[in-house]
Amino acid sequence: MESDSEYNPVFLLSKWYLDGIDKAGNVALGYAARLNWHKLHVNYSGLLTTAETEVRAVNTFRSRGTPNFHDRTTEWISDKLQLRGIWYSIDAPIASRLIDSNIGKLHWHCFQPKARVSLSVAGKPLLQSGIGYVEKLEMTFKPWELPFNEIRWGRYLSDSETVVWIWWIGESHQNMCFYNGKILEKAGITDQGIGLPGDMGRIVFSDSLTLRSGRSLADILNAVPVLRDKLPQKITNLFECKWRSRGIRIVNGNVIGEGWIIHEVVKW
Repeated sequence: MESDSEYNPVFLLSKWYLDGIDKAGNVALGYAARLNWHKLHVNYSGLLTTAETEVRAVNTFRSRGTPNFHDRTTEWISDKLQLRGIWYSIDAPIASRLIDSNIGKLHWHCFQPKARVSLSVAGKPLLQSGIGYVEKLEMTFKPWELPFNEIRWGRYLSDSETVVWIWWIGESHQNMCFYNGKILEKAGITDQGIGLPGDMGRIVFSDSLTLRSGRSLADILNAVPVLRDKLPQKITNLFECKWRSRGIRIVNGNVIGEGWIIHEVVKW
């Protein structure tokens, strides 16, 4: 029988997500994860980038370079991905214990809801004046034990506004939306836009570019058969779609701002 504790869990997944978009809409999405599961220890890093409408992705299971957040700055250096990125905070951090039960824990640390980004790959600038986002998830739930089977996440960043949302359905339901660091109740979250409560208006998504779609986890896990073979099929076959969209902020029929959005839906 498996035994577990908060400080020595049988299963522990720690996953960083970092992104940046420049004024032209060029995107960089970064991932750095570590999985500990009994005697299995796996490190993973990935980088997805765009130039106009061309999307490129690279992945490695040999990188140990994880991001470091300190004094309102995140630095990420990965020799395997040949990248160096720095995120300077604009907004204060937000965090939530999304799930905290006897079965497992899912903790979300959004270190930088909005940050200035400088990112280079192979010594060449990729993003020089972008705006981005940094978060870290820590999970002791095995993914197939999570009490939901569909999740939507996203963030909208403009010069004056920051909106971050997390929504899921299944055995439990979650609808969490932060506006400039303050949690909002009853936001309407879809793949086409966000309806904010009261007289706050809405954010409409437009000009969407698909960054990733399909069974992306299965493709990544083909490089690690020992892990792939341990996971249930519903996890290896999960469907993910991620977009970069333009966000138009509308209140009482008037456009009051524009920004860039990264948003996704995951189903299993």
